[in-house]
Amino acid sequence: MEKKGFFSNLGMAFNPFKYERVHETHGWSIFRYFLLLVLFGFLICTVLFIPVLYGDVSSQIGNFKELKINITQSMKSPVYLPSANPRWVIDTREKHVNPAGENLLMTEDDFYVKKPFFLGTEKFDSGDFKDLMENQGMLITLILLMLPSVMLMFYLYYLLKTLVVLFLVSVLALVITRIAKFDISFNDMMKVALWAVTPMVIVDFVRFPFGLFLFYGQYVLFLLFFVIGIVRAGDFETDEGRHVSKKVKHKKSRFD
Repeated sequence: MEKKGFFSNLGMAFNPFKYERVHETHGWSIFRYFLLLVLFGFLICTVLFIPVLYGDVSSQIGNFKELKINITQSMKSPVYLPSANPRWVIDTREKHVNPAGENLLMTEDDFYVKKPFFLGTEKFDSGDFKDLMENQGMLITLILLMLPSVMLMFYLYYLLKTLVVLFLVSVLALVITRIAKFDISFNDMMKVALWAVTPMVIVDFVRFPFGLFLFYGQYVLFLLFFVIGIVRAGDFETDEGRHVSKKVKHKKSRFD
């Protein structure tokens, strides 16, 4: 089995008429390519999204004519959210509290936000929230500090969602090919799907920062590449039995 690099897999993914070479390519090589593809797409999406978000926040804050916050409160004990392993803590009984492992800590005078990826904690004066219009920079900074954590969750969600979709589509395709007596293994079908999803991933990550809606065109691209790839990688069975000319190597049950 051949182990292709990222760019070799990328070039192959954009040419579904050569997907018969899936039999020559190691399955883990294609899976690593898919993980890197989503990671690179996520990084590009983040770079494109930051200036868009900055501009949106700056312009949207202008929609407030006046916003004043005046809260009178007293606490008998801190508030922990969630109660077990709290990530948000509100304790206005103390003026100065050193944050521990919380993502967010509010005291009487200060507001602490934990930066992602072990980059420390950012401290804000709670008084800055009293007039939002005069502290746009502080609010924008707060949102941008939270952005990496939000984007990381989006990356993991997108990765898992795409893998589930590929698995379900491959299972459905396997049922159809068995009914049609079209010979292709499930492992090869999954490898074809991991290649065929390339245009969809790229389109998704480019369109997301700008809020573009393509009427599900990215899914049409995936299905087009997937169907062409299945046809190229498999073959119809004959009356004497299964063809083996293109598929001797893909009858193994393991992912290779």
